[in-house]
Amino acid sequence: KFFPEYPDQNLRFQNGNPVRLEHMAQLTAGFEEVYDLDSIEDRVLRGYISFSELFNSLRSVGLKFAPGSEWEYGDTAFILLGEVIRRVSGLTFGEYVQANLFAPAGLKGIYVGPPKRGSISRSYIVNANGRSDSFEEYGVVDPHFDDHFSDGNIFSTGRGLAEWLKSLVDGKVLSSGSLAQMTKPSTASI
Repeated sequence: KFFPEYPDQNLRFQNGNPVRLEHMAQLTAGFEEVYDLDSIEDRVLRGYISFSELFNSLRSVGLKFAPGSEWEYGDTAFILLGEVIRRVSGLTFGEYVQANLFAPAGLKGIYVGPPKRGSISRSYIVNANGRSDSFEEYGVVDPHFDDHFSDGNIFSTGRGLAEWLKSLVDGKVLSSGSLAQMTKPSTASI
């Protein structure tokens, strides 16, 4: 429905069960990890990759398991959910989240990337030369801090994160029914 250009057989498993938004949100859709695909893996974080490049690589690959049957963490479902938001609302993921979640809840210390210069901590690793920046160590050139990749890129202060969690629990962001659905345990095997 949301991806008419995606081959139907690659959105269904052998049993015919289709991927639903619920599967994507619960990480039970069965998608391959897009960043592990041969056409993408060597380029991740070392140069700009557009959404269309990711999408075109992904849509040629079938599902790993029947939707709803297993749980597996990955970025693919989150990237596709962000694209659903863009297609349905006409807004980017960042614009939608700001207008419909963060602003109504009065949140100021949380936003969708790119990060404000100097506002994020850099990861580091310890090697034979001491401590080094892991971006530099692994040759990261472009960490994809743009608005089109909805598999991350939400930045927050500690206070902003606490305010976000409180706004969820207090019903400022979601209805009580939506919160119950969001926190309902999955029946998929892990």
